[in-house]
Amino acid sequence: MKQKRKQKKREKMLGTFNGKLDKSTCITSLLIISLITLTILSSNLFNVFNISGVFKQ
Repeated sequence: MKQKRKQKKREKMLGTFNGKLDKSTCITSLLIISLITLTILSSNLFNVFNISGVFKQ
């Protein structure tokens, strides 16, 4: 009985959270986060290659 009540509370919280965040905003935030991580990863890889002397001009 107690567990069911807890689950209901959690569902209510998630419902309000989902109500505040539209699907479009969720998708855009995910895209922005992925883009930032990709740029950081690519810059780190480029620096590593530069240090190893692959991209020496």
